[in-house]
Amino acid sequence: MRHYYCRNWEPVAETRQVHWETSSWTLAFHTASGVFSKSRVDPGTKLLVREILKEEPADDFLDLACGYGPVGIALGCCGWSNRIHFCDVNFKALRLLKMNLERNQLKGWIHCGDGAEALSESRFDAIGLNPPIRAGKEKVFGLIRGGLKLLRPGGRFYLVMRTKQGALRLRKAPALANLSFFEMAKGGGYRVFRLKNH
Repeated sequence: MRHYYCRNWEPVAETRQVHWETSSWTLAFHTASGVFSKSRVDPGTKLLVREILKEEPADDFLDLACGYGPVGIALGCCGWSNRIHFCDVNFKALRLLKMNLERNQLKGWIHCGDGAEALSESRFDAIGLNPPIRAGKEKVFGLIRGGLKLLRPGGRFYLVMRTKQGALRLRKAPALANLSFFEMAKGGGYRVFRLKNH
């Protein structure tokens, strides 16, 4: 079965609506088949955004592997970042993202490509990633390593993962041995980390 982090060029023929309500906002999103978490904004995304909002605001934020855009749109609507960038390899997800930016009256910069390969000339103050686990660990490792290279000096990389899908093992992976992981929060079976190079 094809996973959602792939070069999907299918048109958006039929959409559904999901909502994310908190004491601070009510956001609405178009979703469809072939994208991550089409039925709801998943708990990992919610935990990631909650923890990022506790941090110092960023001028340029990248929602990496953004899907239909809930992380970046939530941060943008809160005014946490001046410029929100979105990147995904799934073109169908990016079509939905464009609809969601318009629906939530937010400006965003959209990049189509596989992580750092689409952004080699760009630099960011903060990056958030809810990784596409079904794409395989090597893809996840690549997104993390590539993303860290896109940070400005002093930049921050935020990562959320399900504990049962390897969040704790990730810190011990040889491919990420040069990174330090600071656990910011855990809840609902998820953990949020802030990463940096040693």
